[in-house]
Amino acid sequence: MVAIALAGSLFFDISLHAARPHVLLGLVLTFVPFVVIAPAIGPILDSVHGMRRAMILISAIGRAILCFLMASDLKSLLLFPESFGLLVLSKVYGISKQSLVPEIASLDNKDHEAFLHANSTLNFYGAISGFIGSAVAIAIWKFPGLGSPWVLRVDSLIFIVAGLCGLRVPRAKVAKGDPLGRVDPKFGDKYTISLHDTDPYGSVDVRDIKSKPSLAGSKDISRKKIAKVPEQGPEIRISHRPIKNRIAKQRMEKLFSAASAIAVMRCVVGFLEFLLIFTLRRDHYSIYWFGIVVVSLTVGSVLSNLVAPQVKKRILEEQILPAALSAIAIINILALLVPGILVEALVMLTTALSTGVAKIAFDALVQRDTPEERRGTSFARFETRFQLVWVIGAIIPVAFNVPLSWGNISMALLTICACTAYVVRVHLANRSSNR
Repeated sequence: MVAIALAGSLFFDISLHAARPHVLLGLVLTFVPFVVIAPAIGPILDSVHGMRRAMILISAIGRAILCFLMASDLKSLLLFPESFGLLVLSKVYGISKQSLVPEIASLDNKDHEAFLHANSTLNFYGAISGFIGSAVAIAIWKFPGLGSPWVLRVDSLIFIVAGLCGLRVPRAKVAKGDPLGRVDPKFGDKYTISLHDTDPYGSVDVRDIKSKPSLAGSKDISRKKIAKVPEQGPEIRISHRPIKNRIAKQRMEKLFSAASAIAVMRCVVGFLEFLLIFTLRRDHYSIYWFGIVVVSLTVGSVLSNLVAPQVKKRILEEQILPAALSAIAIINILALLVPGILVEALVMLTTALSTGVAKIAFDALVQRDTPEERRGTSFARFETRFQLVWVIGAIIPVAFNVPLSWGNISMALLTICACTAYVVRVHLANRSSNR
């Protein structure tokens, strides 16, 4: 709703030549909040207990206030600092939500595979509500006498409702001696596994076990082979620090390779969105074609949340990324062979679908492979890079008149190179770990 309100006042109400500097300034403003979030907000989320839940409430109430102020300042220079604050709070909410998913998911399911399902569920409801919000915003914007100011006023009320809903976010119960709360229900607190002695990538390095019964039935550690614990005997201390460090290094190499693949897809999404928007505006297409592009983007985002869990049943998260890059390359090659706006809308749908599925898989990897005390900072840094490449991709068609055919060629070549680089880097990481 905010995007439609700002587009109505800064894009469609003025000429294309005058719109370009407004859009460029808006793109820069979308990246600047991450410069604030990465060094400041991430560590705060990680260091203060309960801050992630509190930030969800703060971001909702703050955006409600800013939307109400923006409704009166659409023709004023105050619109830009208010938009900046809105973007900061929006990104704070996104990072807080992503960091909170493992804590909330662990209340019902301690298996990391639940993270992907939780991410897709949250994103699905977000996409559906975004589609409904877009329809409501367009209806208000088109209604005589209302326009963009009333879109923002209604949005302010919706954010107040969001704040009230945020009060219902459950608090994660943290077990003593384990910040992640991983205590087997069979034994209660009869044994503890220290967070710092637990491999954050799914396997357990048992160092301090204070228990007489066997741990063979433990759901938390039965997925990995561990040393058998005798029923009677002294406290057992096992240390495999060199092995653990090697596993950590391998996992981080794969995680950064995955981040590079997502960065390429985010760049393609930003490039394609503004390439189609400015092409339609430059060639004087009707408003309905803009609607088709927006619907394609929305449908692709919604479908990605339904497809991701089904894809995960067949392949691993690491394999989803090259598959998504390949799909984007193939659809752009098809657009070169069969040119037309309808085919470009199909390119938009496929790109949004593939990127959405890959991003859900990547979020699950970060939630699985990053220690809890570093999760907020990790998400902040990754999102900063993703937003930067999205802005870089979007600036190109805004600043220059790029033909659709050249755009398709560029996107196809970029995704093919990214897919090849990802497969090679992962293969090298696997080979080094098997030595």
